Amino acid sequence: MTSIGWLGGDSEFPGGSSVTERQFERIQQEAKRSRSLALGLHDCELCPAGEPARGTGEIHIFGVEGTTYCAPAMIAHYVRDHGYTPPAEFLAALTRTGSLDWDDRAEVLVSLLVSDRAEPGWRDAAAIDIANWHDGRALEALLVAGLDDHIVDYSGRSIGVSIAEFWGRAGAVDDDSYLALLPQVQWGVLTGLGEGDPELAEGLFVPPEKFNY
Repeated sequence: MTSIGWLGGDSEFPGGSSVTERQFERIQQEAKRSRSLALGLHDCELCPAGEPARGTGEIHIFGVEGTTYCAPAMIAHYVRDHGYTPPAEFLAALTRTGSLDWDDRAEVLVSLLVSDRAEPGWRDAAAIDIANWHDGRALEALLVAGLDDHIVDYSGRSIGVSIAEFWGRAGAVDDDSYLALLPQVQWGVLTGLGEGDPELAEGLFVPPEKFNY
């Protein structure tokens, strides 16, 4: 994993960001599903004293050549408000299209996702990241995790949103699989479909509101 964009008060970089609109939209999209959230917020060290932007968590961007890039979720702020331009290889990974070839990274993510011994934060990140592989093995792992009480209380929404990505690409929901999922995961599916493919969510069973977290 290669770290990108972890900026501090002593960071030096040319002003005037050259990030394209498409690349910035991808950064914002990833920041909505940040991994590794901290208990507190980080104050931007580049902002004027007394009025810093704040944020937490990180994003993961997967390159086709096998590299995984890790950046703070605040990279969107650094680009938009401070003119930061990330390295070219990171920007290229942002604009890749299609699925990644199944590789060791996918194997590790699947093993984390289905292991009840793995740390919950890593399993949550795996639930988000595995959707980068448009592969039946990834969907199968998500469906297995969606039945696991140990992880669902922590990551039910993340699992469900990723499952929704697969069903959205397929253009259809597997009704039997959906009904088998725990309610927290069902809410994640409904959330994901509602943002990307709302017509696929029509008519689906809506679980009790108390599980919507």
